[in-house]
Formats: sequence, structure tokens, C-alpha cells
Amino acid sequence: MKIKYIKCKKFGGVSNKIIKFEDGLNVIVGANEAGKSTVIDAMFAALFRSHNLKRNTNIGRDFYEKYLPYPDGDSAVVETCFNINNLDFEISKEWGIAPSGSVRFDGKMLKDEGTMTQKLQEALGYGENTFKNIVFARQKDIREALEKISKDEETSAVIDNILKRAVMVLDGISVEKLKKLIDQKLLVYSAKWDLANNRPEGNKGINNPWKRGIGSVLAAYYQKEQLKQDMESAQKVETEFSLLSEKLKAVRARKQQIKEQGSKYAQFEGDIIQRSILESQLLNLQKKAAVLREVYKQFPIMQMELSNKGNELQKLETKAQQLEDELKSADLIQKAQQTKQLLAKVDSISQAIAGKIAEQNKLVEIKDEEIRRLDKLHESMLSAKAKMEAGTLLGRLNKSQGYLVFVTRGLHEREELTEGANLTASGYLRVEIEDGFDLEVRAGEVAFAELKRQYKEAEEELTGILSRLNVPDLAQAKVNHRLYKQLQSDINSLQKQIETLLGDKTVEQLKASIQLEKNLSARDVKEINQDKQKINSELTNLKAEVISLAKTFKEWTDKYENPDKVIDLLTTTLISIKETEAKLQNLAALPQEFRTTEEFLSHLKQLRAAYEQAAKEDIQLTQDYYAIKLPDVSFEELAPLYKEAELNFEKQLAHLHCLLQIKQTLNRKLKELDQGSNEPLVELFSKYLSILTLGKYSVGKLRGNLEVGIIKEDNIALPSTLFSAGTYDCVLLALRFALLEYLFKDKQGFVVLDDCLVNLDPDRKVRAVELIKEYARNNQVIFTTCDPATADLLSGNVIHI
Repeated sequence: MKIKYIKCKKFGGVSNKIIKFEDGLNVIVGANEAGKSTVIDAMFAALFRSHNLKRNTNIGRDFYEKYLPYPDGDSAVVETCFNINNLDFEISKEWGIAPSGSVRFDGKMLKDEGTMTQKLQEALGYGENTFKNIVFARQKDIREALEKISKDEETSAVIDNILKRAVMVLDGISVEKLKKLIDQKLLVYSAKWDLANNRPEGNKGINNPWKRGIGSVLAAYYQKEQLKQDMESAQKVETEFSLLSEKLKAVRARKQQIKEQGSKYAQFEGDIIQRSILESQLLNLQKKAAVLREVYKQFPIMQMELSNKGNELQKLETKAQQLEDELKSADLIQKAQQTKQLLAKVDSISQAIAGKIAEQNKLVEIKDEEIRRLDKLHESMLSAKAKMEAGTLLGRLNKSQGYLVFVTRGLHEREELTEGANLTASGYLRVEIEDGFDLEVRAGEVAFAELKRQYKEAEEELTGILSRLNVPDLAQAKVNHRLYKQLQSDINSLQKQIETLLGDKTVEQLKASIQLEKNLSARDVKEINQDKQKINSELTNLKAEVISLAKTFKEWTDKYENPDKVIDLLTTTLISIKETEAKLQNLAALPQEFRTTEEFLSHLKQLRAAYEQAAKEDIQLTQDYYAIKLPDVSFEELAPLYKEAELNFEKQLAHLHCLLQIKQTLNRKLKELDQGSNEPLVELFSKYLSILTLGKYSVGKLRGNLEVGIIKEDNIALPSTLFSAGTYDCVLLALRFALLEYLFKDKQGFVVLDDCLVNLDPDRKVRAVELIKEYARNNQVIFTTCDPATADLLSGNVIHI
């Protein structure tokens, strides 16, 4: 089991705190009242404390008083995650005004408290009290915890199952005597030797050796390692002495070489420095003379050029103004052309409007209400006709015997019917025989006279309207109606286009503006702009030249006044040049290997610095040379002694392994008989106690109620009331590690330790730290302390809080 992290969102005096733990040793270090114990309490609460904890219970009152945020917090919230068998369990709990809890694992989530508790119990393997009394117990509470262990049924049952061990009694052989003999022999060989890692216990090598109680294996090991160290030390000193001698020789040779080269150049230093000064002065005089010659030469030329440039500038400015005027004229002409194009477009649209009007004039305007009236009349006729045709009569004139027979059918006019003719009548039929017979037949439900009147009236009005509109039928009336409206829409659209083109101008105003520009003439605007751009560029360049010339001419005038004064200054400068050159002739020449005086002086400075550095190295190496003390025994003399010590160590180790095989065989036989015994726990307890007290104490007997019997190295039993504080802490820590080893046997263990090293002396503290680190190799340890020195001693994953 291992804890991966704890999140105290709100718990006691700790809020918004996340602590991540690693495998092995984790050390939480912080000042008093920093919240170390609160973090551990939060971890225990997340694992075991019900989120529905009642306030009216002793546990509830104590819990809420301690862990609700002070002074007016109403809830405590904690999250933690632990891993068992590579499976993460994430626990979230909130106590207070809105309690809640959940456990997430393997993609599942539980919120029911009973199910949560059962699942956690299965995962952890032991109950709350076992963890509280063994895993989470504080050092100051260990004494009370031991009493609780003996009284608590849950924890006692766990430990009782742990203590079931086997004892074998061999026939005719005293098992205890045999074991004692083997253990005595093993102790002679293996004392202070770590059999599992094949090294000294606590990894205390030759640089930090055990002083007392060491076995023959460790003694042989220390002898071998000491000789090895002596060999390495001798070889190192001898090599260092040889290298130092070579270095000293090289430094002295380099120092002499630098001295000789420096002396060679030092004799020229004064002349070379003076030469540097004079050469600098000569260079400045030569530059000054060159400037004065150029000024004298350019003085009248510049004066004339300045006048010419001024005249040229005036001409260019005049030309630029002319181009600007031409550009304005061209712009007016361009606008006139655009106006002409606009008027042409307006004229084109006006002609289109006239064409539409002419086309519209060919049609009679048909209003919407007239179309609606025609539709209504047409529908009335169709309705009357349909009603009369609903009662259809069929007949045939089979024989007339020479009489004239006339029929009137539906809405048709009177007509003659010949013999053998078929007839069809819709709703109404009248048959008349010449001179004496008149027969009317009607469909019973049709008011034929009314329908016929309705039909005739509608037909007459329809015909009258179509005639007035000059169209043959209703369909053509609708076509003409739509065409007339479309023409009117087109006319309106074209008129709006003219209004948009003209804006707030009239055609007459635009025509008048064209007349005003007729007398103007100019080149193309693009051509004018090109000329203007060219002139402006020339103007800019010329102005810059004039300004520059004027500035330089003013500077010369202010400085030299006139050419005559320039000649005077040039004469004085040339005299100074000759005098300086004469002085240089009397100075030592610069050595050929240097190009400049600066290079010579820089090299001489570097030589002096190098000489000083070599002198310092000479002094330091000389001191080191005489400080080295060669070993009394050389490397060559130590080598055969080391080989002999190696063979002795291997021999002692072989004896130890033989004894271990004998002991393993005996133990294998003893395991065949199983009976209740707490001897293994006593042995483990005794082992840890011996380690922690440097072999001073061991365990005599552990009674059924876990009462401890401690024996001093002189086999005298010592009651716990006589223990010192340090010894008592060692006893409690040893017992706790013994219980933990059995509690988490064959799986990763976990323990929380508060600072259990406070009362231990330095030697016991070192052993306790080694024991804790050893346990943390395969288990997780969370150690809390307020002492940074203890945290440094433990190392591991140090967490500051």
C-alpha cells in the first residue's frame, strides 16, 4: 500500500494544500503549528472517518471542534488517493453542513457509505483500529497504543494470527542448543555484516567503520578495504608528486623565457612611447594640412557653385508652378469630359423612356378593379353554366312524319331538329312541333329562367367591357394589364436612374458648365503628373544641395574668414609637420615584428603580466612541492599485502555462507511443526532493538498481552519504569517495526512516523535513520519533523510545509 497524494481543501488550519508522496521515504518538515499533524489526521479521516459523523457523539464533537476551519468554517473537505496492487483508490469526503463522500477505483464510483466502508476494508485488509494503533500511531501515543492493542479485539486478532509459527523438536537433539551454537558461530563471522546485501550493516564502509562487535568477515573486509585505500592513497600521492615536479620544471622554464624576451623589448620602451605620441601628432597635422589644402582649393569654387545652384533653383520653382497651373486646367477639362459622358447617358435613358411611353400609348390602360370585375363576371357565367349542365337530358327524334320540329336546349337558341338526330340538353329542353305541339322539360332542381337570365346579363356586361378595352377575351385583357404595368415600372426605374445621375444638378446646368471649359487646353493629366514628379524630385535634390553647400560655406567663413587666412594656417601646419618628422628621426625604430607602436606596447604589457603569473605559479608549486609527504610504505610494497587480504576476506565469507546453509536447513526442518508462538516476533523485535541500541539491549520475552521484557547486554532484565526516554523510544520503535513487518508481510507496507528521533543520542539516531531507510526501500514511510537537520539526515522526498 502507498499513499499517492493528500488534498486538504479545508481541514482545520490547513486549506488549499496538495501534498504528493513518492515510493520509499517521504519527510514532511515544518515549524510547530505549520499543520504537519493536521495533514496526517486528514489522511486518516479520509480513510476511516465517516462523512456522516454525528455531532452529538464524543468522536463527532472532538472531530468537528478540531477540524472545522477556525473560527467560523462550516465544512471540512479532504481528498486522498492510495494504491494497492497497482489499483488506485481515490477518496473524497466532506464533513459539516453538506456531508458527502465517494470512492473511485477501476473506472467505478461508490457514494453509499456502507458500500464505501466495505470496499475500503477489503482493499486495506485491516480495520480502523489496527491502522490507528500501529500504522498511524504517534510516538508520544505509542505507550497508550500498546495498551489499546492488548485490549482491542480487532488489533489483537491480527497480531495473534501473525504470531503463529512452527517449532520442530529433533529426535535426541536439543534444538535450542543446536540453534544457539550455530547462531554463536554465525555471530563470530557475521556480526555487523549485512548478509542480504553482502556489505557492512548500515553500509558503514571503511570511511565510517563499526568500532565494536564486528565479526571475522567484517574484520577481513575492513582490512582489505584499508589496504586498498592505502594503495590508492600511496599511488595518488606518488603520482601527484611526479606531476608536480614536471609542472614546476615547466613553469620555471617558461618564466625564464618570458624574462629574456621582456628584457629585449624593455630597452626600446621609452623611445617607442615617445614615437607613439609623435606619430599621433604627425598624423593629426597631416590630416589638418590635407583639409586646409582642400578648403583653399574649394573656397572660390563653392562660392560660384552656390550662386549657380540658386539660379537653377529659381528656374525649377517657376517651372513647377507652371505645371501646377496646367494640371488644374487638365483637371477642369477632364471634369467636362465626364459631364459630357453623363449627359450622353442621361440622353440615352430619356430615349428609352420615350420608347416605353410610346409602347404604353398603344395599349388601353386596364385598371386592377376592371380585371377583378371581369374575373367575377366570368366566374358567374361559369357557375350558371355548370349548374344548368348538372341536369343533362339525352334524346333522339326517331320519327317526325313530315312535321317541322324545333328544340331549344339549355342556353342555346331555338333550332330545327331533323328525323334520326340525337340531342343533348343541359337542365332545360323545349320541343315545338309546327302547328300544334309545345313541350318544356326541366331538371327538377334547376331554376333555369333565373340561371339563364344571370348568364345573359353577365355575358352582356363582359362583352361590353372587353369591347371598351379593345381586347377579344379575358386572357388578353390580363396580358395587356400586366404589360401596361410592367412598362410603367420600367419608366419609373429609368426616371430614377436619371435622378441619381444628375443628383442636385439639372441638364441645363451641366450643359452650361461644359461651355465654360471649351476655351481651356492642356496635355494628358498622366503626362503632366510625370513631369511634375520629375521636377519635384529635382527640386528636392537641388534644395538639399544648396542647403548643404550653404552650411559648409558658412562654416568655412566662420572658421577661416577668407582664402588668405587658409593659406596662413596651412603654412604654420606644414612647418609643424617638418619639426615632428625631425624628432622621429632621433628615436629608436619600431622592431620589425610589430606593425604599430600600440602592438609593441600591448605585447610588452602581456609579457610582464605573463611573467608575474609565472612567478606566482612558481611560488605556489614550490610550496606544494615541499608540502607533499610521501607515504612510509610505497604502492609497490602495498600491492602484495592487498592480494593476501583479498584472499582472507573470501575465505571468511565462504565460512559464513557454509554456516548460513546449515542454519537454513535446520530452519526448514523446524517449520514442519506449526504451533502458536510469538518467538518470531520476539526475534524480530530483538533484532531491531539490538540495532537501535547498538547491541546494548535485546528482548527477553513478549507475553500474551504484549508486555515487553527487556534484557541488557549482561542478561539482566530491566523493567520499563527504569528506561531512559531514549531507550523507551528505541523499544517502542523496534516493536513497531516488528509488528509492521508481519502486518504487511509479502506486500508493500506503509507507516506514518512523527519525529521519533528526538530523545535518541547521536549514535542511536544514526542507527534509527538507517533502520527507517532500510524499511523504506520496499515500503512507504511518511515521517514528520520540525527539525530541518533531521530532514537532511533522512533525505528522501523532503516536503516543506
